Amino acid sequence: MALMLAALRILLGGFFMLTGAAKLSPVAAPVSQQLKVLFTRFAEVCPLKLFGYQPDPRSYQTAVGWLELLAGALLVAGPPLLQGISTLLLILLMMAFRLGLCCCDFTCATLARVGHSFCLIPSSGCVVVWMWPCTQSS
Repeated sequence: MALMLAALRILLGGFFMLTGAAKLSPVAAPVSQQLKVLFTRFAEVCPLKLFGYQPDPRSYQTAVGWLELLAGALLVAGPPLLQGISTLLLILLMMAFRLGLCCCDFTCATLARVGHSFCLIPSSGCVVVWMWPCTQSS
């Protein structure tokens, strides 16, 4: 079971590192334009807006990219404490992403492009990676 948990942790960490790198690097023009439009809309419904902070869409995309990249790397290669912290950060990030999708008026075609269904899979995997050691110690 430990091998399966390690494989899940590596797959999830790799997934988040790739998505974070995609947000940070200039990719193909159509994809870059889609990301710019999406983060403009996500910045309008950012959860931090409740605290009076309205992020710039470009800096919001950069911050999310770095958070995904670093948390994914810690999930793959970090010590257990940092793996737990990175898992919690990734869960919160996925919750904010889901909130952004729900608050924005996206069409089904847009949701298919951004991978709405992929949002639930990594966050569910993060919950498993985060909670499994807690259930084994008792």
